[in-house]
Amino acid sequence: MKEDGISGLRDIPRTEKGALSLAQTTDDPRVLESLYNDHKENPRVVKAIVNNPYCPSNIKRDYLDYVLNDYLRAYRDRLRTLITDWDDLLDAMNICLEVWNPPREIAPIPEINLEDPRMREVFEAIENYKQVILYGPPGTSKTYYAKGLALAITNDPNNVELVQFHPSYSYEDFVESIFPEVDEETKIIKFNIKDKVFKKLCKKADANPDKKYVLIIDEINRADLSKVFGEIFSALEYRKEAIRLLYSGEKLTIPSNLYIIGTMNTIDKSTVDLDFALMRRFKFFEVNPDPNVLRKMLVKNEVEEELIEKIINVFKQIQEYYPLGHAYFKDVKSKQDLKLLWNHQLSFLLKEYFTDLQKETYETIKRIYWEGLELED
Repeated sequence: MKEDGISGLRDIPRTEKGALSLAQTTDDPRVLESLYNDHKENPRVVKAIVNNPYCPSNIKRDYLDYVLNDYLRAYRDRLRTLITDWDDLLDAMNICLEVWNPPREIAPIPEINLEDPRMREVFEAIENYKQVILYGPPGTSKTYYAKGLALAITNDPNNVELVQFHPSYSYEDFVESIFPEVDEETKIIKFNIKDKVFKKLCKKADANPDKKYVLIIDEINRADLSKVFGEIFSALEYRKEAIRLLYSGEKLTIPSNLYIIGTMNTIDKSTVDLDFALMRRFKFFEVNPDPNVLRKMLVKNEVEEELIEKIINVFKQIQEYYPLGHAYFKDVKSKQDLKLLWNHQLSFLLKEYFTDLQKETYETIKRIYWEGLELED
């Protein structure tokens, strides 16, 4: 098995015995995610995974959804003969599940200023080329800008979809998946297709050619893109040509009114390097730490002008050593906030980034921050 962009991740066992042993002994959530991805249809292995104290909660949520909506529904005809109210029971269980895993409220999509030459350039590139990626260090508002650009393109927040890639994200999460269903009369197993976010959005855009739709792929370089996109790679480059999907065999053409905006973190060491196949299909725009954006944030927070100048000066000095994003300061209103920001976020971030061999650089940044802002322990 490939490492899915995670340094040091060992091969995932294909046998049940090997998977059970690893699921019971590993303390790495990333290993558990890969195990789950490969052995999702084996209840014994999944039981060992969810019993592991390091099991991420997203695995448990996903498995409940899989059991209720795929696995049990595949046997619904047989279960109806045993439980007369089976359909009502299943629906009630799904509703109860929402209490434990409620749907997230979606924050309003921000508006951006298209009078800004940089934003206008990206906006026009999206209009012309359909596919762009905003890349840069964390905290530079890439996702914020992506949402704002999406709203500027569609003029309707309901036509914007956002997905976040991660190391265990797959084709079955993004395009389409297949699940078995037993015919009670013939006892023959048939396989049904389930459309996922990309295929659904393509169909929606195709059915409404007078509207524009945007798919935002956050952290696009955290997944194995060849595994996620599959044959879609070809359709991204040749939009007028239909491609045949892996499971359904359906022909799919990416509509011209569907736009894709990706965001990419260039600092995170756990991300996957992009290959030339992806680079050829997207236009790339760098998003850097911006002192002007930082100033606007601080003014909006009603920070005193004297302190704003000190923060801007420190921010610029730190850029010589590390590309610290302006968004880290979005909640700063006072010196106390600056101390909390360092002690509970920036210090950890920089220590993780700079190894022991680069400890001197970390100490230099710390000195610039504390002395420049005149902070006291």
